[in-house]
Amino acid sequence: MRNEPFSTDESAPEDLPQLEAFAACRKVLEAGIWLIRNDYGRMGILPYPNASGGAWRCEFHPPRRPSKPFYRYSSANGTRYLENHSGGRVPKSISAQKLATALTVSVDPDVLHRCSGPASPEMLAWLDTLERALAGGYLPEAFSNSGSIDGRWMLVSSSGQTGATMEPQPGYVEPGKELGWRDEPYWRTAESRWQSIVSGGVVRIDPARLDPLPGEDQLLEELPRALQETSGLWDWPSIIRATIGTLVCQLPASAEKAPASDPAEAVHKISLSPSDNPVVRRGTRLLSMVHELHKAGFQRLRISFGWSADGGEWRCFLGSVADFGRDGWTPAKGAGGHWYTSADGVQFFGWTDTASDDARQLAAKFIERFPDTAAACRGADWEYAGWLTSILGTAEHGTLPALYGGIDFSSPPGKAALPPMNFWTGPNSGESDQPVIALIATEDLRRSDVPARGSRYEELEPFCLSFDGYRNGLRTPDDCFHVLEAVTRTGLDRASIDNLRAAAFVLQRKIRNNAELMGTDPFPPELRPDLELLRSVMEAIRSRIADDGRGARAA
Repeated sequence: MRNEPFSTDESAPEDLPQLEAFAACRKVLEAGIWLIRNDYGRMGILPYPNASGGAWRCEFHPPRRPSKPFYRYSSANGTRYLENHSGGRVPKSISAQKLATALTVSVDPDVLHRCSGPASPEMLAWLDTLERALAGGYLPEAFSNSGSIDGRWMLVSSSGQTGATMEPQPGYVEPGKELGWRDEPYWRTAESRWQSIVSGGVVRIDPARLDPLPGEDQLLEELPRALQETSGLWDWPSIIRATIGTLVCQLPASAEKAPASDPAEAVHKISLSPSDNPVVRRGTRLLSMVHELHKAGFQRLRISFGWSADGGEWRCFLGSVADFGRDGWTPAKGAGGHWYTSADGVQFFGWTDTASDDARQLAAKFIERFPDTAAACRGADWEYAGWLTSILGTAEHGTLPALYGGIDFSSPPGKAALPPMNFWTGPNSGESDQPVIALIATEDLRRSDVPARGSRYEELEPFCLSFDGYRNGLRTPDDCFHVLEAVTRTGLDRASIDNLRAAAFVLQRKIRNNAELMGTDPFPPELRPDLELLRSVMEAIRSRIADDGRGARAA
């Protein structure tokens, strides 16, 4: 426990009283708070102690880029607020607002632009919490030399007392764990736009509409940065596709999109009667319930829908934005939402009194029976609500939408356009529930990742667990076994790498679970055929990777 966190650094002014040092640190944070509330709502704040624990430091940086701070302060500098910045001087009694203005003067406009924008509701609530901590005589520390407490920021008093904690800043990225260009909201949105475009057919663009480029300023700002951060030539196709997706979505209304089949596919007739198919009818009723909740002001309620691997069951997952990953539809790790499947019939969410309810009655019961979820879903998200309106229009014409499903997971019947990106994710959003083995994306596979021929089960198991066969909860064990059966029936050499990895995943689960039930021998005779099949699957995966570089494809 540190006792004098502001004045023990050997370079600190010896005559600076302890409370005055605390007041200087507090003013720096108040300047950061003012910036976030005034046009720089995406700016990151990183408070921490120096290596010896003798001084408190604070840095301001662009979103998710703690390694690129544009402002640094140390309590060792006392009221010399710009000492580690521009070297300039400001009055000791300067207000937090004027200090905020002063420290932005010498910052690259490009950096400030990356921080610009309104603060999110979560950010504003967090700033309130930070201000209460400062008023109570505490400074935050994102981490200390002894680590952190369950991912929370520690609060340290002017006397060095610790114990209290607070939530980290929304969007906080621990130093050394920054994400790549693909995870930037701009490019995630661009990739989603590309997927939405290609799912609708051929795109035809009038070249005259590309001079000047629509949205040129931001694209020219983001594109060089993405190219600088690429880890190899294999990233370039993704950047090109995402750039095209951005350009097409920003083109003037007169730019043409050639239809896949029907020239009027973007326009539906008004649906005058429900579907004769009970699965479609009930699924549409559920989508209508979400639409009603959006109309009532719960637009941060999101829904993911798709088909089981055998195509026999339509499923829905509903929750708040914090229950979803960045892609806008994959459940987050530890998501606390609610499920409905077509196997439930008219017993929505297990309720036994909903057989004759319409969408509005279901919406009222949802608010009443899931009050915590409803409270977390309050707020406006017009882009997402508009997307759902389009999805509902398709369902009312007899086709239930799907974001996943079938053997290949990504090519379900009734494939729907992807939803808008989710910028309100929780701290674990998008992570798979596998705490020990790191996941390896199929496109990142190397031959050296695949265990050698004839490997023991203990050597096969880690690779099996490097793929989440459950897809963050969107697939069940039965789905995985259905994929395994299809892969073995049609032949390993004809299966996609993703399906081979799903087969390996479920074979590992089967062997492990049965081995524990059958005694101390991990491979009793009954399981040896499964072990040999698992080895064959591994060899099929290995044969699909041409060399020890990247290049494996899901298809």
